Amino acid sequence: MPIQTNHQYIVRRSLDSEPYIDGTKITVTFVVNELGRETNFNGELENLVRAYPNGYLSKEKVISALAYYQDHKEEIEIYIAENKRDAGKIFKTR
Repeated sequence: MPIQTNHQYIVRRSLDSEPYIDGTKITVTFVVNELGRETNFNGELENLVRAYPNGYLSKEKVISALAYYQDHKEEIEIYIAENKRDAGKIFKTR
């Protein structure tokens, strides 16, 4: 059962797991990587929502993920760095 964070729509699988959007497998890290770290996203936010059919992802959920990032930058930056490191390992082994 997901563990609710202090941000609506943002949950974790355990207390030390990467936060993600409830009802999806989309992590806060993914949203930040897709939209960047700035606060002015112009049409990118809507494009991200449209990329997922049938209401899987909503504007409110993406905004909640971005708000989580703003409040927990240090934590999310660690996940971003770990994901880059891990991706590099995968490509080196192929």
